[in-house]
Amino acid sequence: MKNKLNKLIFTIFFYFSFICNTYSAESFEFEITELKITENGNKIIGSKRGLVTSDDGIVIEANNFIFYKNLNILDVSGDVIINDPINNIFATSEKAQYNKSLSEIILNDNSKIKYGSLNIEGDQFTFDRTSNVVKGVGNLIIKDELENYIIFSNNIWGEP
Repeated sequence: MKNKLNKLIFTIFFYFSFICNTYSAESFEFEITELKITENGNKIIGSKRGLVTSDDGIVIEANNFIFYKNLNILDVSGDVIINDPINNIFATSEKAQYNKSLSEIILNDNSKIKYGSLNIEGDQFTFDRTSNVVKGVGNLIIKDELENYIIFSNNIWGEP
């Protein structure tokens, strides 16, 4: 009986440790419920919701993550929330990709960006963190809460 109890405690401890495990992949820190490492450590797959923090300040929350270490690209999906406090941008989407080497974030499917008083909704956005430029394509709605205006467009480009 004592041996079974010790096994159970070890199993619970191991499971809890794995769930709470934070995995560092040089430029990203993962806090994900389930983590799978494949392709000799070059592909990291996270599922069941979690948080990824980059060493440049971006925090990404999503249901699923795939990090391609050799490309320095992070693909995320499922109720994606991106917070970039350095550039004062908050975004939500169903799918996103962060290409850390290019310092570029791409949002796809039901995407929204909040920047200061601007709220921008659309099909797809690309945010270049180096130049601080946002490009948007498809069914765009731009609302400015301070100036009280709304713009509808199919394409935008510029600094938020």
